Amino acid sequence: MAKLNKLFWLFIIGSVFGFVLETVFCFLVNGRLECRSSLIFGPFNIIYGLAMVMLYLGKYLVAHRKLRTIFLFGAITSTILEYVVSIVQEMLIGSVSWDYSSQPFNIDGRVSLLFSVFWGILTIIWYLFVLPFLEKTIDHLSQKIKPVLTKLFILFLVLDLLISGLAVVKWHIRQVGPTSKNTTIDKILNDTLMEKIYPNMIWKD
Repeated sequence: MAKLNKLFWLFIIGSVFGFVLETVFCFLVNGRLECRSSLIFGPFNIIYGLAMVMLYLGKYLVAHRKLRTIFLFGAITSTILEYVVSIVQEMLIGSVSWDYSSQPFNIDGRVSLLFSVFWGILTIIWYLFVLPFLEKTIDHLSQKIKPVLTKLFILFLVLDLLISGLAVVKWHIRQVGPTSKNTTIDKILNDTLMEKIYPNMIWKD
């Protein structure tokens, strides 16, 4: 149970880290602030959370290895994860959140060599500096407070996933044809708001 709790908190922290990193990267490259969250409520970029969990589970494979081995491990495994997440998103809701078709050495626009290199560099930073600090911090959280916080965050995350999924589906329905827009979710999570939350979402059908 303790290990599952640690994995969950690594997922949450990784997701927030990914949101911040993507937001800063977008601002530096494009000169504008842009929402890079996977969910409607909260600064969570889920693919980074999944990547951090995956890298944690694989840390024993690269323990005490040379930097180039760690780099290759992170670049390959994270690129595979990115490709799989893109396919799953397209299968479930008919959209993708990124397209690298314009970049050289890309595969189906889902992954590219440039971002594989970024993943490799992030993996080195993660293993050498970030993960040791996070493990100590998580382990030192009060054993009375940590279970309560974990349950609250799990509940919040589940609700956030459900609402975000429903909102995206409703948004897609509104895009493809006439439909009733009088439901509460249509009024609150309207097209304008959804475009701000998911500015890079591309519908594939």
